[in-house]
Amino acid sequence: MLRVFVRNVLVWRFRGNACRRGGSGGPDAVFGRFRLQVGAMNVPENVAAPRLPWRLRLVNWFRRRVRRWFQWRAPANPAVDANTLTWQQSRVVKIVAGLIPAHRLPPFVLRRAYRISTTPFHIDAVPVRTCRNLRLDSGLRLRIYTPASAAVSGAPALMFYHGGGCVIGDLETHDTLCRHLANQSEQHVIAVDYRLAPRHRFPAQALDAIEAFNWVAGEAASLGIDVNRLGVGGDSAGGYLSTLLCQQALNPTLGGRPARMPAYQWLVYPAVDFREEAVTGGFPSGVVLTDELMRYFGEHVIPPGLDVTRPDVSPLLAESLAGMPRGMVLTVGHDPLCMQGRNYVERLRGAGVATTHLHFPRLMHEFVSMGGVCPDSRAALGVASETLRDLAWADTYT
Repeated sequence: MLRVFVRNVLVWRFRGNACRRGGSGGPDAVFGRFRLQVGAMNVPENVAAPRLPWRLRLVNWFRRRVRRWFQWRAPANPAVDANTLTWQQSRVVKIVAGLIPAHRLPPFVLRRAYRISTTPFHIDAVPVRTCRNLRLDSGLRLRIYTPASAAVSGAPALMFYHGGGCVIGDLETHDTLCRHLANQSEQHVIAVDYRLAPRHRFPAQALDAIEAFNWVAGEAASLGIDVNRLGVGGDSAGGYLSTLLCQQALNPTLGGRPARMPAYQWLVYPAVDFREEAVTGGFPSGVVLTDELMRYFGEHVIPPGLDVTRPDVSPLLAESLAGMPRGMVLTVGHDPLCMQGRNYVERLRGAGVATTHLHFPRLMHEFVSMGGVCPDSRAALGVASETLRDLAWADTYT
């Protein structure tokens, strides 16, 4: 029964009905219990939305059951320690520990497993004004979220690159996060569905990031975006691509150059160093992103024989970071990338770049996907969203 449930319900087949056709209203039609989007027109919230497909209703039911379980099992007075993983995240780790280790799965299996396993823990999907799917001439897919706030013409925009080690993740795995960021920071969010390894190894992901950025910069006026407030950001591998994009604007070496320097960078536990000693952070187990999984991603992304000490592979090793845009770097205590992020903050500040550093010692890597079950994750995401809003709406530009 469980096998049938996973195969027929959680494979996200509803994407083919609403999202693959492009145009606005794909994801909002899926989450129509809040507000139905038809083209660019909003159906008033007091009008009953059509009944959801049975597969999605079953997914939503499963998500509610999981959240109720977490609420029911959560201790009334949990022991609070400054460096102890939160109770909810420790439960997630135990659930993951009962599955086949991620680093033993083929990439195509891991992608589906990632999409399925993270769904019950996501933060609630919120309605946005419009949500459009676009496909560039090269085949690169973008999803543009317009915030629900009224002031959207000439608003800032964030180019969002999803995490997943450049091997897993897509527009769907980070859809609820992008909706949250768009509304909370009151700016457009453009999610990029860049090519994944191992079919497309480095630097394919960086070149896709640059191509998407240049297209949005060129079409900013028609999209209602203030190009002077166009920033970049993402979680984990998405933060890595954001740093590469900014460095390529200063010193292009990968075959593509950004049309301009981004206004800011918003980095959530970014990977910035691919050296062997940097990808082993002392987490063989007890977290979602283990040292073995870090090596797994690196082996699939980096072509054999490539020198990982090159600055255009490991941005932390650049001779100078002067000229980089202002930004935010978020680190968490239970993460093999924690020291990379801390070192990157020190390098940026040493180069005179205004950088906000947020650190949450009780959270682990991938906490942005656990806002639905972990109050601490929601609180941290709220702080990061406010920082994003401050970066986007700052009066001075880089």
